[in-house]
Amino acid sequence: MLEYSAYIILLIQIVLIHESTASLFSDECLRHGLKSYYDPTTDSCWIVQATELTFDRAMQQCNHMPGYDGHLAFPKTLNHSWIIYTMLSASDSWIGLQHFGSSTTVSNKSEWYWVYPDGRKESAADALWKGANPTASGGECAYSNVNNAISLYNTPCTSVPAKFICQYDSSSAHHETTLEHKCKQRNQWFWWNDDKSCLVLDTLQRYPEYSKAICTHIPGYRGHMVFIRTMEKMNAIIAFRNGIKNDDIWLGLERDRNMSSGQAGLFWRRFDGYKERFNIKAFLPTTTDQISEITANYIYMYSNVFNDWWDIDTSMTLCEYEETLRYAPTLLDIQCASLSLPHLYYQGSCYVREETNVVYDVAKRSCTHLDGFNGRLAKLDSTELLRLIYNTLTLPTGGSAYAYVGLERLNTTGAATTGYYWLHGNGQTLPVTDFSYFYPGFPTGASCGSAFLGTVTTYDCTTSRPFICEYVEPTKGTHFRINANTANMKALPQFIIQVYDDLSLQESCGYQCTKALDCQSIVYNANTRNCLLQSVDSGMLYVESTNIISAPGYTWYDRY
Repeated sequence: MLEYSAYIILLIQIVLIHESTASLFSDECLRHGLKSYYDPTTDSCWIVQATELTFDRAMQQCNHMPGYDGHLAFPKTLNHSWIIYTMLSASDSWIGLQHFGSSTTVSNKSEWYWVYPDGRKESAADALWKGANPTASGGECAYSNVNNAISLYNTPCTSVPAKFICQYDSSSAHHETTLEHKCKQRNQWFWWNDDKSCLVLDTLQRYPEYSKAICTHIPGYRGHMVFIRTMEKMNAIIAFRNGIKNDDIWLGLERDRNMSSGQAGLFWRRFDGYKERFNIKAFLPTTTDQISEITANYIYMYSNVFNDWWDIDTSMTLCEYEETLRYAPTLLDIQCASLSLPHLYYQGSCYVREETNVVYDVAKRSCTHLDGFNGRLAKLDSTELLRLIYNTLTLPTGGSAYAYVGLERLNTTGAATTGYYWLHGNGQTLPVTDFSYFYPGFPTGASCGSAFLGTVTTYDCTTSRPFICEYVEPTKGTHFRINANTANMKALPQFIIQVYDDLSLQESCGYQCTKALDCQSIVYNANTRNCLLQSVDSGMLYVESTNIISAPGYTWYDRY
């Protein structure tokens, strides 16, 4: 009796586990906002993509469900036909059925197969063909048609753009990386499984040199302009781009200077100096006939062709993020990427352009976009930085060429060109000694500074303008600064407000301090991820040295 009871309990557990798994799978199936149907009889998910594509492009687009391998649908039964026609209203849609054989034997049903994106295939000799299909005059691909029974037609693979139906089986679950999961959560991001990379299209128009700087969409992964090594990837990108109705895009392909031939010296290049020779043979003969200009350094993709061009024109940017290019993101990096306003994370600073027109004093108080960081009007004190901000944040958005920055004339006793300071926030200033990045004829003695066309100008402070904010990493000084005199020291317990045992970043520890009114400093151990909030400021005179003890592994950070 006990054995029988144990058997019943085990059976119930198995059923519950299966139902729980199926429930998770079905929930994932129905969450996308696209027309979808969960089929409990086969534990599969069917999703209709309304963007019309040719067959070869549709083949690469079944990646809606993170953690599951998708393919164009295999409607093998009458129940599947019913799902397509009745539940999905997806007549005239591509399915994963394809002919393999001579073009003269298309009508031979034994030469038709259900095809997976990775090339695997299953016999489809008993497919539910409509009437006399497949016909000799038809093509080598197939789509569902107008009823819920035997409804499959054959048609040319590339001539007829159509909707397509993707199928996901719960049994296709696989280990999903963090990058893959992030990528598949966004409708306009595209996962390319062959390279284990995520492609993100930035639709603002930029010059190629500045397009390189904006591949910061996914904190924790260093992005670069896309590498297209195969025709399959090129076709998938064309389908992705056409699906969201976008134009030509810059690629990570550049030409070395002083080449003797237009098709020589082409390399895929990355931010870290890595370069890989372009394999032109993979794209011959038609896709490379527009790369012949020896003096053109950059390559973009228009339609289905590579084109070379100079750095005098703008285009969209397709960024690529790879699993192998991971790094540990900071809290500022993460928060910057989440902003909807035009922004750029660059060399430890998050720059944000605010289009609201306000006077200078209001702009100074309005850099509050990021919780936990003390924002300031941007310090743009070099030609390189001014041009970068203009070409990445101002020019692509079509906003005013003028924007307030953190420059003021604080000393008005001298000549009109003197007394200017960059404001660091919290009362700190830096005198201007280099005027090479000012617009010709400036400064003029006016009180407030504005960025203008990659330079700095000075005008009155009462004109309403957009403004540019800057938020900086702790090591640059706005959030927490390292006190070198008391580094690796730890306060006695009476100074500790709260203890956190598992904060993964020092910035996270610092953020908690900003939420506690009595918190004056923190100590953080990067190895144990131990964070202590303290009511003591190490610079306060009444803190006796006997009240501070050594704590190896900890670093002390003062709060402003």
